[in-house]
Amino acid sequence: MDYFMKVDRRIARDRQFLKPTEKAVYYTISSYAHWTTKEAFPSVDTIARDTGVSRQTAHRAIRKLKEHGLIDVKNRYYEGGGQKSNKFTLLDVPEKFTLDKE
Repeated sequence: MDYFMKVDRRIARDRQFLKPTEKAVYYTISSYAHWTTKEAFPSVDTIARDTGVSRQTAHRAIRKLKEHGLIDVKNRYYEGGGQKSNKFTLLDVPEKFTLDKE
């Protein structure tokens, strides 16, 4: 069983762009991502529950992560209609996220 995940330290140490809740949502999505495809399929309810926030807060954080270019989100639907969980893809960390020189 795998208990560890890898997250780019530029995200973990960022103090300029991401709020703690947005980082927590990113970590949660990352924990569901396949290590080679970087795709994850958790529902927003699952993200909210695992992160300890409301659905609305999870949606807001997902929107911010998308705006910062950290994730891509695609809606998925059943053949007969109705929405499945989204497909989240972790993107390469944009260059604006740099490590502080401390």
